[in-house]
Amino acid sequence: MEGNKDEALRCLQLARRALESQDFAK
Repeated sequence: MEGNKDEALRCLQLARRALESQDFAK
């Protein structure tokens, strides 16, 4: 279960980074 938690956190960080990149692109 803890492994899944790490995976979710990593996904969240990646998604947040992608959103920030899109904002910068604008």
